[in-house]
Amino acid sequence: MIVNLSAYSNPHSCALTIGSFDGMHAGHRAVLEALVKKAAEERLPSVVMTFVEPPQNYIGAKKELILPSLKKLKMLDEAVDFVVVANFMDFAKMTPGDFFEEIALKRMKAASLVVGENFRFGAGRAGDAKTLERMARHHGVDIVAVPLVKAGGYEVSSTRIRQLLAEGRRAEAEELLGSGLRWEGHAAHQAQETINKKGTKG
Repeated sequence: MIVNLSAYSNPHSCALTIGSFDGMHAGHRAVLEALVKKAAEERLPSVVMTFVEPPQNYIGAKKELILPSLKKLKMLDEAVDFVVVANFMDFAKMTPGDFFEEIALKRMKAASLVVGENFRFGAGRAGDAKTLERMARHHGVDIVAVPLVKAGGYEVSSTRIRQLLAEGRRAEAEELLGSGLRWEGHAAHQAQETINKKGTKG
């Protein structure tokens, strides 16, 4: 089920992850798999809180989406019980502590948190996975920090995929994106133009 944060009213605790999930790459899938596993173990609904666009697009230089927002939301919806779409600017200025208490605990009722080990949160990205772990333990919330996925000596990330797309390195980008997540977003179209200009074949 896909709902806006303002309409989310699940009265029960949940297993929660938070992120933009642009591209739904191998690293994202590792987090989602860990979330679903944790939710099943704890008999909790699995919940993803996400944004229409990556947080950087609200506060910095705009980055092209790897995957169209609607397709991303549909894929998330197929993987978990609830997809909660939030307006990043509603809490962009929150401290890590305020975000954890007001959003993760009070609003989302997280009993378990699952994040990538490179997770950042709070104004200025001041909080990281270790910060979250300290806060979670203080409040009796379970936390799972999922190790980063690597391929070809690099961490699998949306930034890395955008770089490959911009350079026209189609096969390498597709390897990180995974099956069924091919050339969907505007960034992909830019990459195809780069390939065409270079006269290479994808």
